[in-house]
Amino acid sequence: MLMSGKKDHNSMEVERFSELFCHVQWLVQAFLNLYSAGNMLFQTWTAEVYCCPRNSISIHMDFHLEFVSQLTESGDITRLLEALCRQMEHFLDD
Repeated sequence: MLMSGKKDHNSMEVERFSELFCHVQWLVQAFLNLYSAGNMLFQTWTAEVYCCPRNSISIHMDFHLEFVSQLTESGDITRLLEALCRQMEHFLDD
């Protein structure tokens, strides 16, 4: 989408894509920091982010641990990613 330029797409769509891409990069960095720090909760963690507003799930996370169930969340993906990243950074601070 970004490679084709704004003339081919609604500028709102390009801005939305850019915003989501930045939030996903933030999520990746937060994960890498926790993983590198040796946080055991994130050693086998996976996350799937669904950007389609028609999808009933926005984020699906799985820690692949017996005592922690899979987590799913629906709603505004930008707000959810921001809250998730802040929480992950809080884990790193602790």
